[in-house]
Amino acid sequence: MSLQAKNDRVAYADWIRLIAILMVVLIHTASPIFNTAAVTGGDFAVSALLDGIAHAGVPLFVMVSGVFLLDERRPMTVRRAITRYALPLVGLFFFWSVLYAAANKIAVPLLFENAAFSGAMARDFAVAVLEGAYHMWYLPMMAGLYLITPLLRTFVKKDTMRLAWYFLAVVFVVRFVLPTGIRLVTACFGYDFSAAYDGFNLLDGWEYPAYYVAGWAIANVHPAVRVRRLVYAVGILALALLVGLTGWLSALEGTPVKELMEQKSLFCCLYAVALFAVFAWEGQDLRACPLLTRLSALSFGVYIVHVEIQQLYKQFIPFTGGALGYILVQWLAVTVVSFLAAWVLSLIPLVKRSVRA
Repeated sequence: MSLQAKNDRVAYADWIRLIAILMVVLIHTASPIFNTAAVTGGDFAVSALLDGIAHAGVPLFVMVSGVFLLDERRPMTVRRAITRYALPLVGLFFFWSVLYAAANKIAVPLLFENAAFSGAMARDFAVAVLEGAYHMWYLPMMAGLYLITPLLRTFVKKDTMRLAWYFLAVVFVVRFVLPTGIRLVTACFGYDFSAAYDGFNLLDGWEYPAYYVAGWAIANVHPAVRVRRLVYAVGILALALLVGLTGWLSALEGTPVKELMEQKSLFCCLYAVALFAVFAWEGQDLRACPLLTRLSALSFGVYIVHVEIQQLYKQFIPFTGGALGYILVQWLAVTVVSFLAAWVLSLIPLVKRSVRA
């Protein structure tokens, strides 16, 4: 989910974008049930499974962006990183934040809650513009990645591949292995080593640059069949552990525990990397088709609009039980309507640039 509309279409990358946006919509469909269901019930188990499967979505988007923007053949100066990539995302963040804030903080209270315009309403609007909708965090995060891309490009090169792998190894241990290991040790033995880990917080948030570089690195290596199969097997095992240990931790603590699903979880990392690798290594012969290209190009628009469509859906059809059917039906309906909405917006001259990937 990025803004490089003019790059040559790569079929496997289009497939990754399409799968990733389906996962993101599924996260926002399953997570509310996961967060509120009783941890011993069937609704919780179903939502944990679907939520866990979907949590590779954001890492997939970041990795596929790395494939293109870290490509040595693509010009990337500091000025280009700022003006062509980072600033447009910042502009989109505020454009959509203003629209969402106007709808949710002013229009809805005035039209449906019989509220009168007030200073408090104006303050709520201003705060909402600055904070953005909850799913909009992705835009400033990607803007940050674009800003550091010229720095990453100094060592993310084919002739300095070892430095790129060294970077990935350091971040992998510090941001994925250690936090996940400490969390599991704490759960099993009651010893909390998080204070000792705080010294490594210099790399807090660096899981996203790691995914960014990993996408480029995976796309530029071609390992033997046995290595590829090992990576895929580890990914399947990681997904099983992600879901299973999430259920175990939640039952142990009596409340939903989502840490092992998050992008900085070791298990989410291994699962997302393996899924990306399947397409990057086995999908080289995939061919682009107009429908796939179009759907992939609309993925950014779907990301932007699907949350509001989801809110409307839940207003009219609230969850009353039966998580599997409710999640799948809502996911399908919201996905279809979101693609249609993104397509319509892409036809409007003054708005189309805000939903184009």
